[in-house]
Amino acid sequence: MALPRKIRGLRDNIPGGFVIGRTGKGKGAPTLIPFKANSKGVLGGPTAASASANQIAIEIFAAGLLAISETIGQIIAPVGFTLLATLPGSYAKARIASTGTVVLTIYQNTTSIGTITFTASATGVFSFVADVTFVAGDFLRITTPGAADATLNDVTAMLIGIM
Repeated sequence: MALPRKIRGLRDNIPGGFVIGRTGKGKGAPTLIPFKANSKGVLGGPTAASASANQIAIEIFAAGLLAISETIGQIIAPVGFTLLATLPGSYAKARIASTGTVVLTIYQNTTSIGTITFTASATGVFSFVADVTFVAGDFLRITTPGAADATLNDVTAMLIGIM
């Protein structure tokens, strides 16, 4: 049975085993994409950090200006995985750079595990000092700070972990 989820103002029924995304070159309406071991862009082969492990890529996108104290993205871990210290291979980018310093907080369930900082830049810098292991069913969530930036816009974070 599909559980309704609110995604930045949208209401979609997302059945278990699927994520919302765009196929091909990212054009057209979002669609349901199966989340399984051979899904392109979701699970892949070895990372540089661990040549023998499979990787998992978790992408969170927040369209437009970020609101104050907003959850910009949250996933439920479909499988167990580990985010390695320093988040090797991970990226955070914005379409429009911040004018000041913006610190996004990364959570495992309700515990803060790291940050992404934009300092008058369109590229975020990760602070993630220890390996963090997720089990299937854990939440991974990213939130905004208690103060808004006037320009930081269209933020995407791609976190790479290993399984």
